[in-house]
Amino acid sequence: MAKTYSRGGCTSCKLKKKKCDEARPLCGICARLNNNCTYNNLVFVYQPNVNASKGKIFKKVNLPTKPKEQQDGVDAVKLSIEEFRKTMRCESTRDVGMTSPHININSTSREVDETPDEGLAVPEFVKYWKDFDGKRLEDLTKKLDPLALDPKEDYYYDEHNQHVLEYIWLMFYLTRACNNYLLVTDPENYCIPKWLLHFCKTYPVIGYAITGVSSNLIAERCADLRWHKIRQRTMETGLKVLARTVQKGNSFPEMAICLLCVMFLFSERSAARSDAWRVHLKGALALVRKCDKLHWQLVSRTESDLSLDMRYALELYSFTKNWFVASETIACLSAPNGGAIVNRVELNQLLLYTNLDEQAGFVIGGFNLMKGYSQLLTPVFVTLSDIAFHLRMERGIKLSGSTGILQSGVFQNDKFHIAGVSDRLLTQINHAEAEIFDLHKILNHKLRACIRGCHLSFCAALRVFILVVLEDVPIYHPEVQKNVQKIEELLVPTSCIELSVLCVHWPIFIGALCSPPGSQRVVFLELLKTITNTGTYVARNSIDRIKRAWKCMDSGEILNEDGFDCIVL
Repeated sequence: MAKTYSRGGCTSCKLKKKKCDEARPLCGICARLNNNCTYNNLVFVYQPNVNASKGKIFKKVNLPTKPKEQQDGVDAVKLSIEEFRKTMRCESTRDVGMTSPHININSTSREVDETPDEGLAVPEFVKYWKDFDGKRLEDLTKKLDPLALDPKEDYYYDEHNQHVLEYIWLMFYLTRACNNYLLVTDPENYCIPKWLLHFCKTYPVIGYAITGVSSNLIAERCADLRWHKIRQRTMETGLKVLARTVQKGNSFPEMAICLLCVMFLFSERSAARSDAWRVHLKGALALVRKCDKLHWQLVSRTESDLSLDMRYALELYSFTKNWFVASETIACLSAPNGGAIVNRVELNQLLLYTNLDEQAGFVIGGFNLMKGYSQLLTPVFVTLSDIAFHLRMERGIKLSGSTGILQSGVFQNDKFHIAGVSDRLLTQINHAEAEIFDLHKILNHKLRACIRGCHLSFCAALRVFILVVLEDVPIYHPEVQKNVQKIEELLVPTSCIELSVLCVHWPIFIGALCSPPGSQRVVFLELLKTITNTGTYVARNSIDRIKRAWKCMDSGEILNEDGFDCIVL
């Protein structure tokens, strides 16, 4: 029987389990689909033990590894961008070269690196956002819908076309593509469009970031694969422009814009089972370090001495750094291998960052709109991240399917110390839970309820984490289940999920992981699917991860997460 998997073939054929003809430099399948064709040397990670009977026992071979790159400065960002570009190509599970039901994709499309410095043109209408509403977006959706498109209109594939470009910007502004990352209290004066409109003429990379995020969201809604072609071209060129901008950039606004684009470009494609998301965080960390050095040169000036560019850049950087801190925090508590930071002191200093401008609208009455919880909970997250960092570095952590979420042998030796820490943390959570937010400026009653629900759900999720991780309480203990039910009750209203999206992802993940078999699991899966429907990839991976955990829990096995390293934010 002919082999369906080619060990010596190109990378694309290996991933798709196709038989490769190994024609160099371009195999037949890649030539037909207009894909990049890459050959890697075959390396056997495992080899038979000479003493094994019938060759069924294997031993692991330690392969030589490359020295770690320095993660500071421009080199780290360029390295992360290049590694992510390779990972993005390999991770694509859907074939963008497939033909749609009624239109053939032109294989001679524009090259991805054509005039990358010019950037994407910004339509004139973006100066007047209020003149365009959902009606215009609906009209463009009907016109550019893949199922309604006239087969003769091939301009659909060109993101530089005026109608397509307008559709991309409106999709970003009027849908979850823009609102996934921050609870919006004032849609009329939303900060992200304000910054992007101000800087988009100066920094072309913004256009690529917006087009990448929007085309990804549109592709999720379409029945065929044509918008994946636009996303692929945009991401390829956008990454090149980003790397070039980082290398040239010396000013604080330019570096802050690059950091924002890194978070936008990677957020939609970096939650896969591989370590692509950690590569993204490492690149963002290098930019954060560089921005911090430039930032200290500005803080001594008074606000009147700063230009409009600098004021917007400071607001933008505060927002983006909090986004990065939120991602790193959840990575420390959710991923088996932690986040991007490997220095314990630096991790604690960064996670304590809460410098948000009240006037910029990031903090409302003590509630952090970026993170989804009160500022009073920040020390709790820092302490838990520090404990998880210590256990991960010293003893190792595994996800358990029998007694707790995390399992480690350190608890027997440090039982009294851990008990003291957990009592202190629970007291802090109780104090934060009793906090009354000043939300009188928010007129939307659903948003006020959403803010309170988000905060209380984080308090309940933290209690579950402390009880199960630090105190080694079984996940089906009444005290744990009481908090799981509280998360369910707070977040079941669809309006809360639709408004908060990523803010409540971690509490849902914790609640789902500890929910018993039955209808409660179905409810948590529906909550995660609601987030997935917004085009957010991370929730889809959480669903796979949770189902895998449930299977092990129900059978009493221990779940080894080393091969399934991902985050939930």
